[in-house]
Amino acid sequence: MGNVPGRGRGGNIQGKLASAKRICFDSNALIYHLNETKPYAEIVAELLNAVERGATDGIISVITELEVLVRPLREGTQWDVEQAQAVLEAPGMHVIDMDRGIARRAAEVRAASGVDLADAVIVATALSTGCDAIVGNDERCAQRVREVPYVLLDDLVKEQQP
Repeated sequence: MGNVPGRGRGGNIQGKLASAKRICFDSNALIYHLNETKPYAEIVAELLNAVERGATDGIISVITELEVLVRPLREGTQWDVEQAQAVLEAPGMHVIDMDRGIARRAAEVRAASGVDLADAVIVATALSTGCDAIVGNDERCAQRVREVPYVLLDDLVKEQQP
């Protein structure tokens, strides 16, 4: 499985993401997008556009949905909540509920890698749905998870620099 090499294996990560059939979005990627955090927001917007065009499927763990909605619900306006929901419900995006199979797989990921519970559920969701990569900016997760390539936004930013 996987058309996308993991961090540190060389190659054009962005080009290979473009050929990915399914991309799992880590929570921080979508939060950067919603908060317009530079330089990541533009890269995430490109990936989300690819999802909306049908070039790839976007996978979101129910954990990511939870993490994306916390700040808009706590601090934001109704508009902020609607913006978050628009990303989560966009064409081509699929929020995956956690079931016992994903829970079991998350336990295996956590036992093998030592990542925290939320990251283990996100990785398990990616694995259970056949994702080619996870896109986010969690260096610890990228270093520890071996089952599915984790593409760091920091690496994508470096590729864009002259």
